[in-house]
Amino acid sequence: MFSGGDGNARPVRLAANGTAWSSRRRFLAPILVLAVALSGCATGNGDPDDPAAQTGVAGEESAALTGSPVIGAVIWSTAVQPISNEPLAPVASFEDTASALYAVFPVERFPEGSAIRADWTFNGTSLPGLNQEITALEDRVNGWLEFHLERSNEDPWPDGRYAISLSAGDVLIATGEVMVAES
Repeated sequence: MFSGGDGNARPVRLAANGTAWSSRRRFLAPILVLAVALSGCATGNGDPDDPAAQTGVAGEESAALTGSPVIGAVIWSTAVQPISNEPLAPVASFEDTASALYAVFPVERFPEGSAIRADWTFNGTSLPGLNQEITALEDRVNGWLEFHLERSNEDPWPDGRYAISLSAGDVLIATGEVMVAES
């Protein structure tokens, strides 16, 4: 989602309430927050003919995007850049002491008004209290879509397989899974 009356996109972080997974609360106590953010980051040399400079920012003259969102492959990371949500510390797996598990997806196309739902699982068991849905308030052709789980205390993550699935309506558009193991 986006905010900012000045036309600049800013990520809005959304917290999950955790009420729908109370039966697993003791087992998954380290999970506190699922945050969702989408932010565009322009690159390039400022030349209007440079495709990297064409960001789809509100107010620019461009054709409206149509169709379903297109999201690239997940990049798991232990940290993200605060403004753009670009992954800063990619990993193939996490230690159980990691403070957060970031699932970061490059945005290829996210048309205004379209929605993406994120569904988390742990060892194949759904975590519905952590599911989120975001809607693009403007067209996006680049940037990063970021979801994460944070530990709520000093207890380590439960070892196992964490997975995320992104859907647009009834269409699965991206998935990813990662292992967490004792350090």
